Amino acid sequence: MKTLTDEEEVEISQKIFGNSNTGDFSAFFDVYNEFASKSTALKFGTPSGPKHGSEPLSYKTTLQVIEVLSKNPCAKRKNVLQEMRRIINSGQHTTEEEVQQALRMAVRATTMTDCDAKRHHGTDYAIADYTPVSWASGETYIEFFKRSIPGFRSNEHVPPTDDVVLTGDTKDSLTAWNLKKELRIKFRKTDDLARHLLFDSDRNVLFLFHHAQFLKAQIGKQLDTDDPLSRTIEDSLKSGSLPPRLLFETLYSLQDILFPPHDNRSARILEKLVYKRRNNFDRGCIEYDGCLPTDQLPDNFGYVHWGQRLLRLHQHLRSRPPRNKLERWLHKKSNEGNPLFAALAALCISICVGIISIGLAGVQIWIGWMAWKHPVR
Repeated sequence: MKTLTDEEEVEISQKIFGNSNTGDFSAFFDVYNEFASKSTALKFGTPSGPKHGSEPLSYKTTLQVIEVLSKNPCAKRKNVLQEMRRIINSGQHTTEEEVQQALRMAVRATTMTDCDAKRHHGTDYAIADYTPVSWASGETYIEFFKRSIPGFRSNEHVPPTDDVVLTGDTKDSLTAWNLKKELRIKFRKTDDLARHLLFDSDRNVLFLFHHAQFLKAQIGKQLDTDDPLSRTIEDSLKSGSLPPRLLFETLYSLQDILFPPHDNRSARILEKLVYKRRNNFDRGCIEYDGCLPTDQLPDNFGYVHWGQRLLRLHQHLRSRPPRNKLERWLHKKSNEGNPLFAALAALCISICVGIISIGLAGVQIWIGWMAWKHPVR
């Protein structure tokens, strides 16, 4: 697929982020162009379009599939694909894989998730609480998205009871600088929202969904509602957006937890991630432009979707692994698997201290006896 023109980018951003948004979506379109370049030929029929032939997947295709998804987010995948085939030009020589790729492109553009994530991993692939999720044929769009992102409840109208409120020392300990200092964590960007705050302890890598401008634009698109946090996933997907609470949590976890503006050391880490030459983070991450309307958030705002992953990070901090030979030796000898050794070590230390005490007492007695025997005149 050819690189999008400025006019085409504007049209796509207006569809996904709203007509009034003019932000810098370069990071988003980098992902879009990379994904689309791997796509095969597909063309939807239009009244004036050609009836035969084939051409690379166009941005018009993506917009039309997004329209299909937003009209009925309760539709099953097989029904969505059936509708897509119906509006594909009957004379177009398209394969089933081309239709599937068009669906993946639209889901990626609107939700930043992979609806066929299982294709890229083995059946036993897992990192912490994350396992790849694919949109099943008999599953609705909403059901797929709920399985992809942790924390969704069966009844969205019931207030959350398992949300995680981070305050005080717990919140302060989760800054990027502290995580890097204590755990030697490496921060890696991810373009998959489902992998946000995923900590790979084997590689000591923390994945962060870095598309801050995407999050800000979708938040701004839904702020006109009276209570954005109570908006259901169905209502959000119908408008072509993600649920506001998920958007708030993701952006807050970046700009309020990991990289708070008042923490200069964490801010410097973020600047390096944004300005490095390769695999750099979205520039919107360092723009603390007041897009987070605190007046619409409760004082005890809790993390429903990312709370458990944040708590897991905090638990790693509390049980920080040893970093040098002495710490590793002490950890090995004092863990729960060696209680007898620990008891023997304590006994030996007590015996040594007792012997030293007896020796010192003997020296004091001898000094006293010599002072009595040979008084100074």
